[in-house]
Amino acid sequence: MQKTLHKRRDLKDSAEIGIKQIEEKGYEKEIKSYGIEKIIKVAIAFDKKNVEIMIK
Repeated sequence: MQKTLHKRRDLKDSAEIGIKQIEEKGYEKEIKSYGIEKIIKVAIAFDKKNVEIMIK
């Protein structure tokens, strides 16, 4: 049980890092330059059958 909780926390942390990277690298600016206004940022972290998805 403890190992599963630790793995879930690691996946959540990894997904958060993914969202942070999207924001820090400024990927949104390039997409907006094409006239797209609504952008959904998605980060997916996975390990075998375990998945964490963050949407912002």
